[in-house]
Amino acid sequence: MHRTRLSVRMTAMLLAVAAAATFTGCRSGRTPSDSGSDASSVVSTDGRQENTTGRDGTGSGENEGTTMNEQSQTTAAADHTGGRQTTGTAAAGSTATVTRTTGSTTDDTPGANDSYAFDGDPNTLWTAPSFGTTVLTYRPKQAITFNTVRFKERGDRIDEIAVEIPDGKGGYQTVYRQDEVGIRLGVLDRTVTAAEVRVTVTSTQRPVIEDITFENASATARKEKLHIVSYLTANMTDARSNFDKLDAVTDLILFGRTSWTQTGELDFGTEGTARFERDLAEIREAIGSRQIDLWLCIGNYAPGTDRSKLFVDPADRKRLIDTCVDMTKRYNFVGIDIDYEYPADAACWDNYALFLEELGTALKKEGKLLSVALSPWGVRLSKAAIRSIDRVNIMAYDLNDGKKRHSGYKLARTSVKFFTDLGFAPSQLVLGLAFYGVSVKDPSDAFSGHPYHTYVQRYRTAVKTYTNQVGDIYFTGRDMNRDKTMLAIENGLAGVFSWHFGCDIAYSDERSLFRAVKETADRFTK
Repeated sequence: MHRTRLSVRMTAMLLAVAAAATFTGCRSGRTPSDSGSDASSVVSTDGRQENTTGRDGTGSGENEGTTMNEQSQTTAAADHTGGRQTTGTAAAGSTATVTRTTGSTTDDTPGANDSYAFDGDPNTLWTAPSFGTTVLTYRPKQAITFNTVRFKERGDRIDEIAVEIPDGKGGYQTVYRQDEVGIRLGVLDRTVTAAEVRVTVTSTQRPVIEDITFENASATARKEKLHIVSYLTANMTDARSNFDKLDAVTDLILFGRTSWTQTGELDFGTEGTARFERDLAEIREAIGSRQIDLWLCIGNYAPGTDRSKLFVDPADRKRLIDTCVDMTKRYNFVGIDIDYEYPADAACWDNYALFLEELGTALKKEGKLLSVALSPWGVRLSKAAIRSIDRVNIMAYDLNDGKKRHSGYKLARTSVKFFTDLGFAPSQLVLGLAFYGVSVKDPSDAFSGHPYHTYVQRYRTAVKTYTNQVGDIYFTGRDMNRDKTMLAIENGLAGVFSWHFGCDIAYSDERSLFRAVKETADRFTK
């Protein structure tokens, strides 16, 4: 949900908290710790084992549903979602070794063989030998070159995973780190070559891993560019000083400047269209020669409006539709973005779907586009409405996992699946990225938000590229946004969008979220 929400949206969100676990697949249960002595062992990767269930109860039946690109595949195969080629480097054959420097070596849990974490076989499982931290050092036959790491975890039990390579000075440098794993393709900020890779797994539960593979991914050929979209709010105070962020954007959606009335008219507030036109002129001046598509968001509904009466009367719908089309033509917008949060019941959804169908048809006649902001829950749209929508801006944030973290990676992944299951094509979907934080102590504070730039400025040295949390505020940092952008690329989505433009720091700062997104798009699409 966007940040300027009416109180009724808060009520709806609180009612949806129970459903959030469905989307995030969180696990709140804890199992007792096993004891074991720390030691080292070396094993070869030529062993194989049946896919069995460990004594902690983890097995294949616990694996969650997967999106289209998450099925078992060989590391050398072409990615079936868009032609992205990967070169598998993990399963290097029987000469590779895995050394465990922490954790029990006497564990008898099926699947605990350390080599199984890297053998490229989904039918063999590595189970952490103990709770806490386990360090695995992988040494292939030859040095490997990689820019991505593919993780396939059974369940979601890992609290943190770090990938390190030797730094040439007798120590190690971190090339990837995340606080949530599951099934994902992790993106490094550069391509590295190493004869040794150290993986550190930390968990208060006993995680199970199918495979970790190190891949050198090349760019995906796409029919259409990956869209990097951002909402620009009416209050641009925090954005004016950092309009260099426009270098990363392909589409800009003007938000909070107008809404509709119950009778289908546009409401521009007390200043009318004069303020709107001044803002628009300023934005176009800032864009300059940049090739950026401008959209107008028409959002929510007038306060006090009876939702049950919205979109019911054909004359009211036509009035609003005609006005939307006229706005795109008069001010040269590429399309209209509709942000209605949220139809109250099935009848409201049916009326809303009819409105979207008619609006999409009318816009297409003028060569204009329709996008709709939707959350991954409770959506009820007709097939005709789905066909009429050019893009869905998926609000994959604010739904919290068992650790009260919003906007996690799994939420992004399951949100994509939610909309493809509804009948949307991947090419219609734009994945939402939260450029703000939410308190893990009070997730209901989501509506005020905590802009990313605030925490970079306040905790300068603490906010590293891989940081997702500072204090009790959880936000998705640079590495997480790289991974989500890659998720969009792998699944053939239209793009990603940020809520919102003014939350990020200057584009020139290496910790800029826009910069992470743009660099990922440039590296892995063509």
